[in-house]
Amino acid sequence: MDVKPSATGFALPNPQDLVATNVICRRFIKASLIYFLLSAILGTLMATRLLPVSFFPHAHLNLIGWVSMMIFGVAYKMLPTMFAAKQVVYSLKMARVHFWLANIGLVGMAATFVCKDYCSLWLGPVMLGVFAMIELASSAVFFYNIWMTFKVEKPAV
Repeated sequence: MDVKPSATGFALPNPQDLVATNVICRRFIKASLIYFLLSAILGTLMATRLLPVSFFPHAHLNLIGWVSMMIFGVAYKMLPTMFAAKQVVYSLKMARVHFWLANIGLVGMAATFVCKDYCSLWLGPVMLGVFAMIELASSAVFFYNIWMTFKVEKPAV
């Protein structure tokens, strides 16, 4: 990621990095909106007792899907521009990896919550654990990426 200091001391990021950041942010926000709609539909079906599933898929789609994905999308855009010297996130590649890990982990956990009663006795908890670890890995990638964004030294004035 190329960053050039400006006359004011703020870093001016490469325009391609800004476009890539916008793409990543839009992906997280669009995924967030999709999870919001899915959790609203699932919650309605659960409330009317038309769909006999546990509370867990609905809660995870809401919390990890809607809330967390929205936070990730807004954080990748706003935090570097507000507080970091270089105005873009530390690693766009890590942000892309984070997007896919977070979505795979969430969809896998939600599907496993629904299907675990129909799986063999050991397969359901094992699959749930695998997808939960993927979700944890995505959180660690986000943490490291944002942490390193703030850790990078400010350019000399």
